[in-house]
Amino acid sequence: MTTIRKTRSLGQAQYSKDPALDRATAESYAAAYQCLADATRIQLLNYLAQARRPMTVGEIVEAGNLAQSTVSHHLRILREGGFVRVQRRGTSSLVVLNETCLERFPATAAAILGQGDPYVVGCGQCGDDFDANAQLEVAASHIE
Repeated sequence: MTTIRKTRSLGQAQYSKDPALDRATAESYAAAYQCLADATRIQLLNYLAQARRPMTVGEIVEAGNLAQSTVSHHLRILREGGFVRVQRRGTSSLVVLNETCLERFPATAAAILGQGDPYVVGCGQCGDDFDANAQLEVAASHIE
């Protein structure tokens, strides 16, 4: 595949036979961010970010005016993608936003634009890079 890059000073196109982002890395990014390909999931992340604290599923249902089954479905996909953590507390489930995943957007965009390290780990692979347990413990003490 041929890539085209324009230089800033002369505006001339420079051609390169080797893309800065190899296929395996591009597939990794696509898989990592695939869970964001739905407006409802973007809104759920926004609710959690706005709250700035773990929320119960019931609170998210109320905030989004959505059915509980719909919220649970989308939260499962976001959890599998690493964007949220969910912990059962009695009859409630607490959900916490993984801000580490969202903070990786600029680095991923820079890599795609050829302006950064193309081997930055995508969000789906961030695993347990953040301390959700501390946030969940504080929230759990308020609902029990």
